[in-house]
Amino acid sequence: MIIRYRSLPLVAGLVATAIPGLANATNDGWRMTAGFFSGPAGFSGNTSVTQAARSSYVLGDVVTVHAGTVDGSGTLASAKKVRLKHANYPTLYHEFGLTNSYGPVTPGTRTAASTLKGCFILNGSTWTLEYVNDVALVGGVYPEEATTTGIDFQLSGIPVGSPVQTGRFYIYQCYATGTQTTLTALGGAQDADVPAYTTAIYDDVTPMPGYAGQQITAVNWATRTGAAATFQSLIRFHLQGTGTPGPTGVFDPGTWLTGHTYVSSHTAGSFVWRTGVSTAFPTVPTDQTFWMGQQYNNGGATTATTAAQLNGIGAVYANPHVGSSTHNLWRSTAPGTSTAVSGPVGTQGAVSPSRISNIALGIAVQGQDFVGTVNLQDVGAMAYQRAITYQVFSGVMPITHGGLLVGTASTSSSVRVILPNVPPAGATNQYTIVFDGASFLKKTVNVTVPGSATPTDINIGAVALVNGDVDTSGEVDAADIDQVIADFGAIWPVGNGNPNSDVDVSGEVDAGDIDIIIANFGAIDE
Repeated sequence: MIIRYRSLPLVAGLVATAIPGLANATNDGWRMTAGFFSGPAGFSGNTSVTQAARSSYVLGDVVTVHAGTVDGSGTLASAKKVRLKHANYPTLYHEFGLTNSYGPVTPGTRTAASTLKGCFILNGSTWTLEYVNDVALVGGVYPEEATTTGIDFQLSGIPVGSPVQTGRFYIYQCYATGTQTTLTALGGAQDADVPAYTTAIYDDVTPMPGYAGQQITAVNWATRTGAAATFQSLIRFHLQGTGTPGPTGVFDPGTWLTGHTYVSSHTAGSFVWRTGVSTAFPTVPTDQTFWMGQQYNNGGATTATTAAQLNGIGAVYANPHVGSSTHNLWRSTAPGTSTAVSGPVGTQGAVSPSRISNIALGIAVQGQDFVGTVNLQDVGAMAYQRAITYQVFSGVMPITHGGLLVGTASTSSSVRVILPNVPPAGATNQYTIVFDGASFLKKTVNVTVPGSATPTDINIGAVALVNGDVDTSGEVDAADIDQVIADFGAIWPVGNGNPNSDVDVSGEVDAGDIDIIIANFGAIDE
């Protein structure tokens, strides 16, 4: 199993003083690809594949599936699931479904049935992965019936998503954080005395479904330079072509849509994440997928950037956690030529077989901001932070998700939830925000997105989360007391058993945790 990370803190163990560093984590740091397994993930006897983790983080409940195929024979029909277990928490699991039939797996997000959500996953620990059919026990075990080819998915960390950008609801987000040390230089600039263009590089971008026809209002992109330079970032949009599809079945860039130009100044070796806002960006195409990318020039020689400097400017790569993209990109093969034409000349390919091949990009539509605080009940001085997630629905349709860490200096934390001004197809502007996490019961907040296109902060007030649901059953009951007794004396955040048993987040499972459960006995999820 390969687990890739980006900008999360690398620590040997998490203690109370180290955990706040996780507050800037993003959800797309751990990518697991079955195609790189030494054997198929899913074969006789529930055999699993393990690999040491390479980062430390807090686990969320959202899984993004990018690609892959499931094959096999037997009774595995309607329940095909991936189950993840972790060496630190042998009794817990993280489980999510793939598809209801054999063949290609449908890309998209899945919500995991998880007792691992909110756990601190330590550097150097070990995962076990298995593909299972949990319809019925066979000989006392759930049988494995499937083998896989290139199942590519990523787990979510807390808090989920990128840094908040007010008024922007991201329908595609391949977010890069921190200082990126690797890049693929575009090259190809020829003459610094006339408009000198690098080659172009595009990614196939598929936003979340339901937003066809909506106006794109903001884009993000990342660049890195090998030398100090001032240049122009040329952001390009193309529809898909209609010729022969590339290696991943996606057609090369076809119809030219638009391009936007931004002046960028970089110091030597620097990474910069930029945002452009415009009402002249294209609308989301009907078939959803299109090509978006970047090219650079010297501003018609006005920036005095040399061809050599332009050749050192490169693209940065990441894992998309909103929307999807295949692991191929398109690169122009006409050095020094603008690609502001339909059907530009180029080829599809990967950065390399072992590297991510998705360009760090973002696409947003107009959003509306809802702000408030999340308050954890029945906790005092916290020994570490608790991970709280939120999911947003319009009826039963999922709209977005996110998360935050609460503690240790305070038992409450501010939250900002951004929702689309224009609901996706099949939804209304009536939304339900569901907060959940650790030993806290679900709390719902109903909101309405107003018709105004001007974003303002709408206050949802204080969201108080009732404590005591250790087993996440949705009710505070005797089973929660039993779990605390089973874990009595465990020391957290590095302990054994169920981390939710430390109900008051004091750092130890003790009588105080039982007292809270008794006080809230009978409370249920909203």
